[in-house]
Amino acid sequence: MAEGSAYWTYDEDAKAWYFGLNERSLGPYRTQIKVSAILDLDDEGRLAGVEILDGKPDGSPIEPP
Repeated sequence: MAEGSAYWTYDEDAKAWYFGLNERSLGPYRTQIKVSAILDLDDEGRLAGVEILDGKPDGSPIEPP
């Protein structure tokens, strides 16, 4: 299992989360894909974790940086 560190932001107006990997490559980022994910929520309904389930559209996995 690969491990690393990340940061997150939350945009109240858009109700949108962004997670950035600290070890990521430099942009520009030219591809975005939609995936299925599991969100872990605590007893108060707050986000605790994200598990990405799907890979790329061609079936290949999304590799860590």
